[in-house]
Amino acid sequence: MIISNLIECTFLGFDKDGFGIVRIGNNKTGPMSNQTFKVAKKFLPEKIKENDILYFELINEEIKTNRQKNLAESVLKEILEK
Repeated sequence: MIISNLIECTFLGFDKDGFGIVRIGNNKTGPMSNQTFKVAKKFLPEKIKENDILYFELINEEIKTNRQKNLAESVLKEILEK
């Protein structure tokens, strides 16, 4: 398991205002999984298409800290189960 501040997202398309819509997660459980949010077109690759996988870095310190804590707990739990 890799501990990272990158969030995997799936590109769903553009809305009527030209913003990209992305869904967080890779169908796994987690507090952020399956949420959707808008991304400005300038932050997306030029030739993006539906279902492309993107990675965004978390910039909110509280979210980064919580994610690191949750991932570390998952790794520790996995190690203890073995």
